[in-house]
Amino acid sequence: MNVGSSIVEADSLPCEMRWRIAMKRKLAVSLSVLLTPGLLVAVAGAQDAQPTETQVEAPSEHRPDLWVGDKAPSLTISEWVKGSPVEAFKPGEIYVVEFWATWCGPCIASMPHLSEIQTKLKGKGVTVIGVSSEDPGNTLEAVKKMVEEKGEGMAYTVAYDGGAKTSADWMQPAEQMGIPCSFVVDKAGNLAYIGHPMFLDIPLEGLLAGTWDHKDGMKKIAEAEEMLNDIFNPQYDAAERLAAFEKFEGKYPAVAHQGLLRPIRLGLLMENGRYDAAWKLGEEIVAEGMKKNDMQALNEIAWMIVDPGAEIKEPNLPLALKAAEAANTIAQGNDASVLDTLARVYWRMGEKSKAIETQRLAVEKAQGWMKTQIEAVLKEYEAGAKTGG
Repeated sequence: MNVGSSIVEADSLPCEMRWRIAMKRKLAVSLSVLLTPGLLVAVAGAQDAQPTETQVEAPSEHRPDLWVGDKAPSLTISEWVKGSPVEAFKPGEIYVVEFWATWCGPCIASMPHLSEIQTKLKGKGVTVIGVSSEDPGNTLEAVKKMVEEKGEGMAYTVAYDGGAKTSADWMQPAEQMGIPCSFVVDKAGNLAYIGHPMFLDIPLEGLLAGTWDHKDGMKKIAEAEEMLNDIFNPQYDAAERLAAFEKFEGKYPAVAHQGLLRPIRLGLLMENGRYDAAWKLGEEIVAEGMKKNDMQALNEIAWMIVDPGAEIKEPNLPLALKAAEAANTIAQGNDASVLDTLARVYWRMGEKSKAIETQRLAVEKAQGWMKTQIEAVLKEYEAGAKTGG
Protein backbone atom coordinates (compact mmCIF):
# COMPACT_ATOMS: atom_id res chain seq x y z
CA MET A 1 0.00 0.00 0.00
CA ASN A 2 1.28 3.44 -0.86
CA VAL A 3 0.57 6.52 1.19
CA GLY A 4 2.10 8.88 -1.33
CA SER A 5 -1.31 9.21 -2.93
CA SER A 6 -4.16 7.68 -1.01
CA ILE A 7 -7.86 7.40 -1.84
CA VAL A 8 -10.06 9.04 0.74
CA GLU A 9 -13.81 8.67 1.10
CA ALA A 10 -16.24 11.09 2.76
CA ASP A 11 -19.97 11.12 3.27
CA SER A 12 -22.01 13.69 1.42
CA LEU A 13 -22.88 16.84 3.32
CA PRO A 14 -25.97 18.96 2.61
CA CYS A 15 -25.62 21.44 -0.25
CA GLU A 16 -22.08 20.45 -1.14
CA MET A 17 -20.14 18.93 -3.99
CA ARG A 18 -20.03 15.27 -3.04
CA TRP A 19 -16.51 14.12 -3.55
CA ARG A 20 -13.85 11.65 -2.54
CA ILE A 21 -15.79 8.66 -3.87
CA ALA A 22 -13.15 6.07 -4.59
CA MET A 23 -12.91 4.91 -8.18
CA LYS A 24 -11.40 1.54 -9.16
CA ARG A 25 -7.76 1.53 -8.11
CA LYS A 26 -6.37 0.70 -11.52
CA LEU A 27 -8.27 3.66 -12.98
CA ALA A 28 -7.75 6.05 -10.10
CA VAL A 29 -4.16 4.84 -9.88
CA SER A 30 -4.13 5.83 -6.25
CA LEU A 31 -5.43 9.36 -6.78
CA SER A 32 -7.28 11.15 -4.03
CA VAL A 33 -10.55 12.31 -5.51
CA LEU A 34 -13.01 15.15 -5.39
CA LEU A 35 -16.55 14.68 -6.58
CA THR A 36 -19.63 16.62 -7.39
CA PRO A 37 -22.44 14.08 -7.30
CA GLY A 38 -20.19 11.43 -8.81
CA LEU A 39 -17.73 13.81 -10.49
CA LEU A 40 -14.07 12.92 -10.23
CA VAL A 41 -11.24 15.37 -9.94
CA ALA A 42 -7.74 14.10 -9.35
CA VAL A 43 -5.88 15.56 -6.43
CA ALA A 44 -2.31 14.75 -5.56
CA GLY A 45 -0.85 14.10 -2.11
CA ALA A 46 -3.89 14.94 0.02
CA GLN A 47 -3.38 12.25 2.63
CA ASP A 48 -3.69 14.65 5.55
CA ALA A 49 -6.37 16.83 4.00
CA GLN A 50 -9.57 17.22 5.98
CA PRO A 51 -12.62 16.06 3.97
CA THR A 52 -14.10 18.98 2.08
CA GLU A 53 -16.99 19.22 -0.32
CA THR A 54 -18.90 21.78 -2.27
CA GLN A 55 -21.69 21.85 -4.82
CA VAL A 56 -22.36 24.01 -7.85
CA GLU A 57 -26.12 23.92 -8.17
CA ALA A 58 -28.75 24.70 -5.56
CA PRO A 59 -31.25 21.88 -5.04
CA SER A 60 -34.52 22.55 -6.87
CA GLU A 61 -36.55 22.27 -3.69
CA HIS A 62 -34.41 24.68 -1.72
CA ARG A 63 -32.62 27.93 -2.43
CA PRO A 64 -29.84 29.08 -0.10
CA ASP A 65 -30.00 32.60 1.29
CA LEU A 66 -27.06 33.51 -0.95
CA TRP A 67 -26.99 32.16 -4.47
CA VAL A 68 -26.18 32.89 -8.09
CA GLY A 69 -27.80 36.14 -9.18
CA ASP A 70 -27.58 37.73 -5.72
CA LYS A 71 -25.41 40.71 -4.89
CA ALA A 72 -21.98 39.61 -3.75
CA PRO A 73 -21.26 40.30 -0.07
CA SER A 74 -18.34 42.52 0.85
CA LEU A 75 -14.96 41.15 1.87
CA THR A 76 -13.80 41.51 5.48
CA ILE A 77 -10.07 40.85 5.39
CA SER A 78 -7.74 41.10 8.38
CA GLU A 79 -4.57 40.96 6.28
CA TRP A 80 -3.76 40.95 2.57
CA VAL A 81 -0.92 38.44 2.42
CA LYS A 82 -0.14 38.75 -1.28
CA GLY A 83 -1.18 41.20 -3.99
CA SER A 84 -3.02 44.52 -3.84
CA PRO A 85 -5.92 44.83 -1.40
CA VAL A 86 -9.40 44.65 -2.92
CA GLU A 87 -11.42 47.01 -0.79
CA ALA A 88 -14.51 46.77 -3.03
CA PHE A 89 -15.61 45.12 -6.24
CA LYS A 90 -15.15 47.62 -9.04
CA PRO A 91 -17.96 47.89 -11.60
CA GLY A 92 -16.92 46.50 -14.96
CA GLU A 93 -14.44 44.03 -13.47
CA ILE A 94 -14.75 40.32 -12.67
CA TYR A 95 -13.56 38.67 -9.47
CA VAL A 96 -12.98 35.09 -8.39
CA VAL A 97 -13.20 34.61 -4.62
CA GLU A 98 -11.88 31.17 -3.70
CA PHE A 99 -11.96 29.78 -0.17
CA TRP A 100 -9.08 27.52 0.83
CA ALA A 101 -6.93 26.38 3.76
CA THR A 102 -3.36 25.26 4.24
CA TRP A 103 -4.47 21.81 5.45
CA CYS A 104 -6.68 21.19 2.42
CA GLY A 105 -4.96 18.99 -0.18
CA PRO A 106 -7.64 19.57 -2.84
CA CYS A 107 -7.22 23.32 -2.35
CA ILE A 108 -3.49 23.05 -2.92
CA ALA A 109 -4.10 20.96 -6.01
CA SER A 110 -6.31 23.75 -7.39
CA MET A 111 -3.63 26.44 -6.99
CA PRO A 112 -1.91 25.90 -10.37
CA HIS A 113 -5.26 26.28 -12.15
CA LEU A 114 -6.09 29.47 -10.27
CA SER A 115 -2.62 30.81 -11.09
CA GLU A 116 -3.12 30.02 -14.77
CA ILE A 117 -6.48 31.81 -14.76
CA GLN A 118 -4.99 34.91 -13.14
CA THR A 119 -2.01 34.99 -15.49
CA LYS A 120 -4.15 34.47 -18.57
CA LEU A 121 -6.96 36.88 -17.67
CA LYS A 122 -5.20 39.59 -15.68
CA GLY A 123 -5.27 41.96 -18.64
CA LYS A 124 -8.98 41.33 -19.16
CA GLY A 125 -10.13 42.70 -15.83
CA VAL A 126 -10.22 39.44 -13.87
CA THR A 127 -8.85 39.29 -10.33
CA VAL A 128 -8.45 36.01 -8.43
CA ILE A 129 -8.54 36.25 -4.65
CA GLY A 130 -7.70 33.26 -2.47
CA VAL A 131 -9.38 33.78 0.90
CA SER A 132 -8.11 31.60 3.73
CA SER A 133 -10.25 31.72 6.86
CA GLU A 134 -8.98 31.35 10.39
CA ASP A 135 -9.43 27.99 12.08
CA PRO A 136 -7.37 25.99 14.60
CA GLY A 137 -5.32 24.40 11.81
CA ASN A 138 -5.13 27.43 9.54
CA THR A 139 -3.28 30.28 11.17
CA LEU A 140 -2.01 33.47 9.58
CA GLU A 141 1.53 32.19 10.07
CA ALA A 142 0.70 28.96 8.23
CA VAL A 143 -0.85 30.91 5.35
CA LYS A 144 2.15 33.23 5.06
CA LYS A 145 4.51 30.25 5.10
CA MET A 146 2.63 28.49 2.31
CA VAL A 147 2.41 31.63 0.19
CA GLU A 148 6.16 32.13 0.53
CA GLU A 149 6.93 28.50 -0.28
CA LYS A 150 4.59 28.40 -3.29
CA GLY A 151 5.89 31.62 -4.81
CA GLU A 152 4.54 31.87 -8.35
CA GLY A 153 2.66 28.67 -7.68
CA MET A 154 0.16 31.06 -6.12
CA ALA A 155 0.21 33.77 -8.76
CA TYR A 156 -2.85 35.60 -7.48
CA THR A 157 -4.03 37.73 -4.58
CA VAL A 158 -4.15 36.00 -1.19
CA ALA A 159 -6.10 37.25 1.82
CA TYR A 160 -6.45 36.08 5.42
CA ASP A 161 -9.92 36.06 6.91
CA GLY A 162 -9.09 36.44 10.58
CA GLY A 163 -12.17 35.69 12.65
CA ALA A 164 -13.73 34.00 9.60
CA LYS A 165 -16.09 36.93 9.00
CA THR A 166 -15.88 36.66 5.21
CA SER A 167 -16.49 32.93 5.40
CA ALA A 168 -19.55 33.58 7.54
CA ASP A 169 -20.87 36.14 5.04
CA TRP A 170 -20.23 34.00 1.95
CA MET A 171 -19.92 30.30 2.66
CA GLN A 172 -22.57 29.94 5.34
CA PRO A 173 -25.50 31.67 3.61
CA ALA A 174 -24.59 29.90 0.35
CA GLU A 175 -24.63 26.65 2.37
CA GLN A 176 -21.16 25.71 1.18
CA MET A 177 -19.81 23.60 4.01
CA GLY A 178 -16.37 22.85 2.65
CA ILE A 179 -13.48 23.83 0.45
CA PRO A 180 -12.19 24.46 -2.12
CA CYS A 181 -15.15 26.57 -3.09
CA SER A 182 -15.12 29.45 -5.55
CA PHE A 183 -17.48 32.35 -6.16
CA VAL A 184 -17.43 34.44 -9.35
CA VAL A 185 -18.51 38.07 -9.08
CA ASP A 186 -19.65 39.57 -12.39
CA LYS A 187 -19.13 43.10 -13.73
CA ALA A 188 -22.29 44.29 -11.97
CA GLY A 189 -21.18 42.94 -8.61
CA ASN A 190 -23.54 39.95 -8.67
CA LEU A 191 -22.67 36.31 -8.11
CA ALA A 192 -22.40 34.47 -11.41
CA TYR A 193 -21.12 31.11 -10.21
CA ILE A 194 -20.67 29.14 -6.99
CA GLY A 195 -18.83 25.84 -7.05
CA HIS A 196 -15.59 23.98 -7.47
CA PRO A 197 -12.73 25.99 -9.02
CA MET A 198 -12.14 23.33 -11.67
CA PHE A 199 -15.15 24.66 -13.61
CA LEU A 200 -14.15 28.34 -13.46
CA ASP A 201 -13.12 28.48 -17.10
CA ILE A 202 -16.72 27.97 -18.21
CA PRO A 203 -18.35 30.96 -16.45
CA LEU A 204 -15.31 33.18 -16.97
CA GLU A 205 -15.28 32.58 -20.71
CA GLY A 206 -19.00 33.29 -20.85
CA LEU A 207 -18.76 36.46 -18.76
CA LEU A 208 -15.90 37.84 -20.85
CA ALA A 209 -17.81 37.08 -24.03
CA GLY A 210 -21.01 38.59 -22.65
CA THR A 211 -22.88 35.32 -23.14
CA TRP A 212 -23.13 34.02 -19.58
CA ASP A 213 -26.64 33.66 -18.23
CA HIS A 214 -26.64 32.92 -14.51
CA LYS A 215 -29.48 30.41 -14.48
CA ASP A 216 -28.73 28.68 -17.77
CA GLY A 217 -25.01 28.84 -17.02
CA MET A 218 -25.40 26.79 -13.87
CA LYS A 219 -27.36 24.25 -15.89
CA LYS A 220 -24.41 24.10 -18.27
CA ILE A 221 -22.12 23.37 -15.35
CA ALA A 222 -24.43 20.56 -14.26
CA GLU A 223 -24.28 19.11 -17.78
CA ALA A 224 -20.49 19.26 -17.72
CA GLU A 225 -20.52 17.40 -14.41
CA GLU A 226 -22.73 14.71 -15.87
CA MET A 227 -20.43 14.26 -18.85
CA LEU A 228 -17.39 13.96 -16.63
CA ASN A 229 -19.22 11.64 -14.29
CA ASP A 230 -20.05 9.42 -17.27
CA ILE A 231 -16.36 8.66 -17.64
CA PHE A 232 -16.60 6.53 -14.52
CA ASN A 233 -19.77 4.65 -15.40
CA PRO A 234 -19.21 1.21 -13.80
CA GLN A 235 -20.85 -0.42 -16.81
CA TYR A 236 -18.22 1.00 -19.17
CA ASP A 237 -15.10 -0.86 -20.15
CA ALA A 238 -11.71 0.85 -20.48
CA ALA A 239 -12.24 1.91 -24.09
CA GLU A 240 -15.67 3.38 -23.33
CA ARG A 241 -14.30 5.38 -20.41
CA LEU A 242 -11.57 6.86 -22.58
CA ALA A 243 -14.14 7.65 -25.29
CA ALA A 244 -16.29 9.39 -22.68
CA PHE A 245 -13.33 11.51 -21.58
CA GLU A 246 -12.53 12.46 -25.17
CA LYS A 247 -16.17 13.45 -25.70
CA PHE A 248 -15.98 15.65 -22.60
CA GLU A 249 -12.66 17.06 -23.77
CA GLY A 250 -14.17 18.00 -27.12
CA LYS A 251 -16.95 20.02 -25.51
CA TYR A 252 -15.06 21.48 -22.54
CA PRO A 253 -11.38 21.62 -23.58
CA ALA A 254 -10.40 24.28 -21.06
CA VAL A 255 -11.65 22.13 -18.19
CA ALA A 256 -10.27 18.87 -19.58
CA HIS A 257 -6.79 20.29 -20.16
CA GLN A 258 -6.27 21.75 -16.71
CA GLY A 259 -3.84 20.12 -14.34
CA LEU A 260 -6.49 18.48 -12.18
CA LEU A 261 -7.83 16.34 -15.02
CA ARG A 262 -4.76 15.57 -17.09
CA PRO A 263 -3.68 12.75 -14.74
CA ILE A 264 -7.10 11.18 -15.27
CA ARG A 265 -6.52 11.13 -19.00
CA LEU A 266 -3.08 9.66 -18.35
CA GLY A 267 -4.64 6.91 -16.24
CA LEU A 268 -7.19 6.14 -18.93
CA LEU A 269 -4.50 5.94 -21.61
CA MET A 270 -2.50 3.54 -19.48
CA GLU A 271 -5.58 1.46 -18.72
CA ASN A 272 -6.18 1.13 -22.45
CA GLY A 273 -2.58 0.15 -23.14
CA ARG A 274 -1.95 3.28 -25.20
CA TYR A 275 1.49 3.74 -23.73
CA ASP A 276 3.02 5.93 -26.45
CA ALA A 277 0.31 8.54 -25.93
CA ALA A 278 0.41 8.02 -22.17
CA TRP A 279 4.14 8.61 -21.82
CA LYS A 280 4.02 11.64 -24.11
CA LEU A 281 1.37 13.16 -21.85
CA GLY A 282 3.28 12.02 -18.77
CA GLU A 283 6.43 13.80 -19.98
CA GLU A 284 4.40 16.98 -20.48
CA ILE A 285 2.90 16.78 -17.00
CA VAL A 286 6.27 16.12 -15.39
CA ALA A 287 7.96 18.94 -17.30
CA GLU A 288 5.23 21.32 -16.23
CA GLY A 289 5.42 20.08 -12.65
CA MET A 290 9.17 20.64 -12.54
CA LYS A 291 8.77 24.11 -14.02
CA LYS A 292 6.18 25.06 -11.42
CA ASN A 293 7.80 23.21 -8.51
CA ASP A 294 4.56 21.25 -8.17
CA MET A 295 5.62 18.55 -5.76
CA GLN A 296 2.17 16.98 -5.55
CA ALA A 297 1.73 16.62 -9.31
CA LEU A 298 5.17 15.07 -9.69
CA ASN A 299 4.63 12.68 -6.80
CA GLU A 300 1.26 11.63 -8.20
CA ILE A 301 2.57 10.85 -11.69
CA ALA A 302 5.44 8.83 -10.26
CA TRP A 303 3.07 6.77 -8.15
CA MET A 304 0.63 6.25 -11.02
CA ILE A 305 3.41 4.54 -12.95
CA VAL A 306 4.74 2.29 -10.17
CA ASP A 307 1.55 1.54 -8.26
CA PRO A 308 1.55 -2.28 -7.97
CA GLY A 309 -2.25 -2.27 -7.98
CA ALA A 310 -2.50 -0.41 -11.28
CA GLU A 311 -1.44 -3.38 -13.41
CA ILE A 312 0.62 -1.28 -15.84
CA LYS A 313 2.16 -3.72 -18.30
CA GLU A 314 4.78 -1.32 -19.66
CA PRO A 315 5.66 1.07 -16.84
CA ASN A 316 7.90 3.96 -17.80
CA LEU A 317 10.26 3.64 -14.85
CA PRO A 318 12.73 6.33 -16.03
CA LEU A 319 9.86 8.82 -16.14
CA ALA A 320 8.67 7.72 -12.70
CA LEU A 321 12.19 8.16 -11.33
CA LYS A 322 12.49 11.60 -12.91
CA ALA A 323 9.20 12.71 -11.36
CA ALA A 324 9.83 11.16 -7.94
CA GLU A 325 13.34 12.57 -7.61
CA ALA A 326 12.15 16.02 -8.67
CA ALA A 327 9.33 15.87 -6.11
CA ASN A 328 11.79 14.85 -3.41
CA THR A 329 14.12 17.70 -4.34
CA ILE A 330 11.27 20.20 -4.02
CA ALA A 331 10.32 18.66 -0.67
CA GLN A 332 13.97 18.82 0.43
CA GLY A 333 13.71 15.21 1.52
CA ASN A 334 11.21 16.05 4.24
CA ASP A 335 7.94 14.68 2.87
CA ALA A 336 7.14 11.12 3.93
CA SER A 337 4.67 10.49 1.12
CA VAL A 338 7.17 11.61 -1.52
CA LEU A 339 9.92 9.46 -0.01
CA ASP A 340 7.50 6.53 0.04
CA THR A 341 6.83 6.97 -3.67
CA LEU A 342 10.52 7.32 -4.49
CA ALA A 343 11.26 4.13 -2.56
CA ARG A 344 8.63 2.28 -4.58
CA VAL A 345 10.25 3.50 -7.80
CA TYR A 346 13.63 2.21 -6.63
CA TRP A 347 12.05 -1.11 -5.69
CA ARG A 348 10.40 -1.49 -9.09
CA MET A 349 13.74 -0.72 -10.74
CA GLY A 350 15.42 -3.47 -8.75
CA GLU A 351 17.47 -1.09 -6.60
CA LYS A 352 16.44 -2.77 -3.36
CA SER A 353 19.07 -1.24 -1.08
CA LYS A 354 18.10 2.26 -2.21
CA ALA A 355 14.44 1.42 -1.74
CA ILE A 356 14.97 0.25 1.83
CA GLU A 357 17.17 3.22 2.70
CA THR A 358 14.62 5.67 1.27
CA GLN A 359 11.70 3.93 2.96
CA ARG A 360 13.50 4.19 6.29
CA LEU A 361 13.78 7.92 5.76
CA ALA A 362 10.06 8.00 4.98
CA VAL A 363 9.36 6.26 8.29
CA GLU A 364 11.41 8.91 10.12
CA LYS A 365 9.43 11.72 8.51
CA ALA A 366 5.99 10.14 8.84
CA GLN A 367 3.50 10.62 11.65
CA GLY A 368 0.26 9.03 12.83
CA TRP A 369 -1.53 6.50 10.64
CA MET A 370 0.83 7.23 7.76
CA LYS A 371 3.82 6.10 9.81
CA THR A 372 2.16 2.76 10.50
CA GLN A 373 1.51 2.17 6.80
CA ILE A 374 4.99 3.22 5.73
CA GLU A 375 6.54 0.93 8.35
CA ALA A 376 4.51 -1.96 6.91
CA VAL A 377 5.89 -1.23 3.44
CA LEU A 378 9.42 -1.10 4.86
CA LYS A 379 8.94 -4.57 6.36
CA GLU A 380 7.72 -5.75 2.96
CA TYR A 381 10.89 -4.46 1.30
CA GLU A 382 13.18 -5.88 3.97
CA ALA A 383 11.53 -9.31 3.74
CA GLY A 384 11.64 -9.19 -0.05
CA ALA A 385 15.33 -8.33 -0.05
CA LYS A 386 16.08 -11.37 2.10
CA THR A 387 14.01 -13.78 0.03
CA GLY A 388 14.84 -12.29 -3.36
CA GLY A 389 11.21 -11.24 -3.85
